Amino acid sequence: MGVSSTAFFEPIRRYCRNWQRKKNRVLPRQLPHPFIHARDIDTLHEYFSGLITSQDPELNPTGTLTGKCYICDKEVDFSVDSPADGKPVNWRETLSCPGCGLINRWRSCLHLFDVVCKPAENDRIYLTERLSPVYENLAARYPSLFSSEYFPGAKPGEMVQTHGTEIRHEDVTRLSFADTSMDSVLCFDVLEHVPDYKLALKEFYRVLNCGGGRLSAFLLVFSNRQWCGP
Repeated sequence: MGVSSTAFFEPIRRYCRNWQRKKNRVLPRQLPHPFIHARDIDTLHEYFSGLITSQDPELNPTGTLTGKCYICDKEVDFSVDSPADGKPVNWRETLSCPGCGLINRWRSCLHLFDVVCKPAENDRIYLTERLSPVYENLAARYPSLFSSEYFPGAKPGEMVQTHGTEIRHEDVTRLSFADTSMDSVLCFDVLEHVPDYKLALKEFYRVLNCGGGRLSAFLLVFSNRQWCGP
């Protein structure tokens, strides 16, 4: 059986893509503000904790806040989840966009992913979640997106029927993906549930290819509230 031209040129295309990633990778001094100031995650947390906001922005009469959504690329009225007890608004976990459905934190993570990693449409991306608006957004933009949830008792890579959908099972401490098989790994709201998170990070490093991980490593780990700013 002959080999299709697409399959024949795929390794060459990947090699060129990885070489381009290495050449154009974002260096620490080129990161967006304020990440350029952060030597490590503790420094970043200290930076955000030191920020003082004089007052919350004034909401619209409908309880919304008007602004531009990066994902939708247009001005929208973000819904704001204001605590009934009068406590300060958790701006990180609200400002839901009526278009894409993403909250502030998710949009910020995807914005940073685009700026730093500059993903191509045909990149192989592994997202460590499936049942979320983040998946829906990424799946619409990246055909080679892999996603998973954790199902106790399932085998690595097994497809499990849940919520009327077949979803892949993966344990992030022993992924079923081959070495250097992914261009990017995105992780939200997962590592704080993994006792051996260091083993998970090793697995992420193992499956990342030389362009995605070993030469321009960038892992979006915005899941642990202790690591993030207020």
